Amino acid sequence: GRIEKQARPSSAMDCALINIPGQGFVRYKILAPPSQLEHHLEVKDALQEAINSGKSAMIAKCIKEACGPSHPMYKSKDCKCHYCRIPGDVLAHCKKYMEACQRREQARERQWRKEERHMQAARLMTEWA
Repeated sequence: GRIEKQARPSSAMDCALINIPGQGFVRYKILAPPSQLEHHLEVKDALQEAINSGKSAMIAKCIKEACGPSHPMYKSKDCKCHYCRIPGDVLAHCKKYMEACQRREQARERQWRKEERHMQAARLMTEWA
């Protein structure tokens, strides 16, 4: 009979998950060596925290810090090492969520402005009465 080699068990940190509301968990392979794992996880955790906040500006900043050289914001990111990068397809899911957050923020802003105009009109009406 043929003896098959057993696959080596993978390390506990060879994959990471990012939880994106409305999309679920997005899984990707971590390419950082053990010596750079902490650095990678700092970037990933900051991105997850930004996503959890639902604040589009915070998400955009974290996407920038996690992107690779093909991304338009790469030139302006702080650290350009290979180990803090998150795959582009994962960042595309994050960007989709960021855009949804932007739309919600814009809708809230429009609603706030509308309410503000109504309040100003009400004040004017009481002043004229």
